[in-house]
Amino acid sequence: MAARPLGSQRLLLCAAPSYLEASGTPVSQSDLHHHACILGSRPGRPVSWRFLDEEGRVQSFDPPATHQASDGEVVIEMAVAGFGLCQMPQSLVQAYIDRRELAVVLPDQYQVQSPLNAVWPTTRTMLPRVRLVVDELVRRADAGTL
Repeated sequence: MAARPLGSQRLLLCAAPSYLEASGTPVSQSDLHHHACILGSRPGRPVSWRFLDEEGRVQSFDPPATHQASDGEVVIEMAVAGFGLCQMPQSLVQAYIDRRELAVVLPDQYQVQSPLNAVWPTTRTMLPRVRLVVDELVRRADAGTL
């Protein structure tokens, strides 16, 4: 596989306003143990959430996995439906936040940046259609419109 770094994006902890109304809004990370959490999963285990500690270092946190899904869109749709909290890249949840279908939770602790890369199969020469897509992604990343 070949890859081209495009930049990074923030991981946001979100929940539907209806969920927060019914269950309360967490005010600290320890509160998350008392909430429904929707986790992405990889083969064999749920994906940990990442946060910044008091010194600004990235740490992993394993919240209670009330729900798990291997598809990011399903994780987001479950959060929008009020099933609990989720942590997803900002680019995937920003439209829901703008429409007030999701609200950001613990914004000061959950400010971790996640790398964003274009990835494609390695070949002797890059196919023109792959080159076109990668060039467009690089152009949009450089313009800040990804």
